[in-house]
Amino acid sequence: MKMPKKFEISRMFVIFFILGVAISAFLGILAGNYVSSRKMKKETQNTSSQIAFKTGDTFPNVKLKSLADEEINLHDLMNGKKTFLLFLATGSPHCEEEVLKWQRTVNFMPENYILIGISPEPVADLKNYQTQKGLRFTLLNDPQAAFVSKYQINYYPTLIGVDQNKKVIFIQSEYFTGTTPQDFLKKL
Repeated sequence: MKMPKKFEISRMFVIFFILGVAISAFLGILAGNYVSSRKMKKETQNTSSQIAFKTGDTFPNVKLKSLADEEINLHDLMNGKKTFLLFLATGSPHCEEEVLKWQRTVNFMPENYILIGISPEPVADLKNYQTQKGLRFTLLNDPQAAFVSKYQINYYPTLIGVDQNKKVIFIQSEYFTGTTPQDFLKKL
């Protein structure tokens, strides 16, 4: 009677097996990231398309309120600077995350850039928020939500990049997963 041969696993088999598993995992992660980024881009296009102005338009001039309760002409504040307008709601966790990201970046932005936060919340609430968070950028009130209503900015956070000539360069609505302020600096 013949004895069955002993089953041996060679080193080469083990190496190829591990390599195959690693490549499969990498391709799975890559495919997942691709699908996620396409979904985010599609959602952003859908929500951005609801805003009443588009990329390439001149950003509308508007009067807002400073935290000192003074009327501010937004175009005067933006004068000659590349501007990021961050529309936010202080109670939103997504806005909170974006505010913290920008807070870390604002001191390192080139001189010809400015970040302005805009919210329809009352001036007193915005003052408290600015103090609590130690914000180092301008925060303005949109009285009675007149601007955000008129131009249909319905999602928070919304980030709008405007060049020094007041032309809208990009509109990013809702939550910006995986996108950093540095990414937005490159766009503007």
